Amino acid sequence: SWTTGVTVASGGRLGADGRVDSIVNDGTVLSDGGAFGTRGDYRQSAGGRLAMLLGNEFVVAGTAFLDGDLQVLGWRSGYTTTSAVTVLAAGDIVGRFATLSTAGNIFLQGALDYTASQVVLNITRMDVASGAKSLPGVSPVGVSAAQRVEQAFGRLDQLTRMDASRTRPMAEKDSGPVAVSEDFIRIAGQFQQIDDAAAAKAALDSLSGESHSLATTLTFDAIDMGR
Repeated sequence: SWTTGVTVASGGRLGADGRVDSIVNDGTVLSDGGAFGTRGDYRQSAGGRLAMLLGNEFVVAGTAFLDGDLQVLGWRSGYTTTSAVTVLAAGDIVGRFATLSTAGNIFLQGALDYTASQVVLNITRMDVASGAKSLPGVSPVGVSAAQRVEQAFGRLDQLTRMDASRTRPMAEKDSGPVAVSEDFIRIAGQFQQIDDAAAAKAALDSLSGESHSLATTLTFDAIDMGR
């Protein structure tokens, strides 16, 4: 930890672990490793940016004076129906981030909420079929695959809501409830985190064949629907 305040000049960059007395940020403060924050105030100007990976909560013991940009460098791993992640916690918050810039996920979107002492990023999944139709050059096969994926994701959403107390969603079969395949959840999460339109189009097109891992994993059988 540092025992002095820090000023980050325009064009400058600060990344560290631990706590500093205070920060005046006209450049970029990076929180992408361990715990990082201030024992006093944090002041971010209109030209400043707080850049962070989700899961690295930035803690301000004093008052956070906010402006400028909040940049999310990466999304939480795993499948997301909805998720609320605290990105900044402070004794008090004055102002708002002027902009939110995020990793360019095709099938996830985020929005900020504010309380008196927290900034929370709400992450929601987009409809895969609707998202696919906006991809340039997507084929009819790709649109059909997107509809199939959306059906599977919709069922997974249902299972998650039905028993939110469990660490893994459960599906009902004649023999009783069974856990949804971890492989399905993992690959569903990987699919959601595609951050490039061309990659999303290629993934959807590949679902018509068997060479792509999604082709056999994103099916109702893979999540033990018992249909």
